[in-house]
Amino acid sequence: MKDIERRSFEIDGKLSIRLDAENDQRIIEGRAIVYNKESRLIPNYDGKGFREVIQGGALTDLLETKPDVPILWMHDRKQLLGRTQSGTLELKEDDDGVLIRLYVPNTSLGNDLYELAERNDINDMSFGFSLLGDPNNEVWNKDKKTGTTLRTIKKIPYLSDVSFVDSGAYSDTVVAVRNLEEFEKVEEVVEEVVEEVVEEVVDTIVEEEVNDEYLLEIEIDNDTIDILKLK
Repeated sequence: MKDIERRSFEIDGKLSIRLDAENDQRIIEGRAIVYNKESRLIPNYDGKGFREVIQGGALTDLLETKPDVPILWMHDRKQLLGRTQSGTLELKEDDDGVLIRLYVPNTSLGNDLYELAERNDINDMSFGFSLLGDPNNEVWNKDKKTGTTLRTIKKIPYLSDVSFVDSGAYSDTVVAVRNLEEFEKVEEVVEEVVEEVVEEVVDTIVEEEVNDEYLLEIEIDNDTIDILKLK
């Protein structure tokens, strides 16, 4: 079972709407996914929270496979507006993220959506995704000075849907919060071990009454800690 996360982005300006008179098509265009832009603080269980950024090219590999992605209203599978498989939805990646082009259906939902977009009543777009449990698809880093944790999403291997939403109504962060907690546990263990090792080395130097200068260098790689004592 895929752990689906959802993220929303405020539409820059407004959705682009146009009428293709030659093909009798109403078209809505906008940006569903934004690259290289740090999110606002996302809260977690302890109230500290984290920030998130989607790395440029995160969806390149997936989009090359031409996945079947639906576009929905409020992530509701019963409110389908189009999909890539039928050609009624197009996804295009550029340096700034992923753009959508929807050929609006002549349905009550499609007509309502077009009217709302024309009046600029829709403020956000959202997307559902999964990293499929692969830790290589994300990187967590903590700023020691500010205490802020940043999650960088390097690759998105699964896109469940893109959706029109009402003012950022969706932001499902359960999976990210769980991964953050695992990262913080590792960080705590590493910090404790480093402190203990440094104290032990310093105590040893003092006990041996070594007068020469020592350089202590701590290397942390794949949870392995090496202490180098150089004379």
